[in-house]
Amino acid sequence: MRSHPRLMRFVRSAGAALAVVVLVVCSCNVRDLFQNDDEISLYATVRNFAGLDGCGWVLQADEQMTYEPTNLDPLVHQEGLRVWVKLRHRRDLYSFCMVGPMVDVIAIRPIR
Repeated sequence: MRSHPRLMRFVRSAGAALAVVVLVVCSCNVRDLFQNDDEISLYATVRNFAGLDGCGWVLQADEQMTYEPTNLDPLVHQEGLRVWVKLRHRRDLYSFCMVGPMVDVIAIRPIR
């Protein structure tokens, strides 16, 4: 039986990518972050993840959690901008990006 090296490399790569996604998704409990009221205030850095499929501007918290905002103001679309932000968890939304929970921005302030 003849081996197909390209197919085998693809299968190994796909398996590794799937394992990483599963680890990331299972590594944190979003309910613990938002607790009872589904709102959280934190310091974060604005990041442009447009290079990833289905992604755009995200908020990367100091605790290394990443959030996908549904309504991030274009005035803060600045890579590396430090902000204070109040977020509301959107349990009813999911995205193709899948780097973190979907959130609505309730309030946001740049940090100087």
